[in-house]
This record gives sequence, structure tokens and C-alpha cells, in this order.
Amino acid sequence: HPKFQGCPFTSAAAELRDPANPARGLALAHKRMVRDRLRALAVAAGAADPDRLCAQLQLLMEGAYAAGRALDLGPGNDAVASAAAALIDGACGQARP
Repeated sequence: HPKFQGCPFTSAAAELRDPANPARGLALAHKRMVRDRLRALAVAAGAADPDRLCAQLQLLMEGAYAAGRALDLGPGNDAVASAAAALIDGACGQARP
């Protein structure tokens, strides 16, 4: 979408460097909440190493946010979804066709 500006929490955390800034604290708390949710999902999916899968998925998400701002991947591009599926399948012991 032409108005997409990436994740506002990522932008806030990057731009507000003062650790005492309450908005920075909220942005970082949101990122921790996302990490915790991804880890819980990785455990529920039976990942061999839930912490590793969680970190991989969160990095993929952050990269997708940045790419969405800088690249025109076009609607229907499944690069992020297919990368996530490969990570999940690999972590949960399932081979991709």
C-alpha cells in the first residue's frame, strides 16, 4: 500500500533513543510482547528450539516491515509467508515439498 510506513513501534524504538522516553519504553514493551507471543506459538507448534524459531520469525517480521517501506513487492507477494513457512517447517521437523 502506498501509505504503508512500516511498523510504528519499530520506528519509535529506532528514533527515540533516550531510554527515559516513555514512548520508547512502550515501543520496546510491544516488541517484547510480540516475542513472547511468537515463542508461545513456537512451543505450541512443537518447535525443537522455540527460542531460535521465535528470534528467526521476529527478524523476518522486522525485515518485512523495512522492506515494505523501501521496496515495492506488489500485492500478493508471498515471499514473507513462504519464508516463515520454511522456518516453521524446519523448526518443527516437517519437510517442505
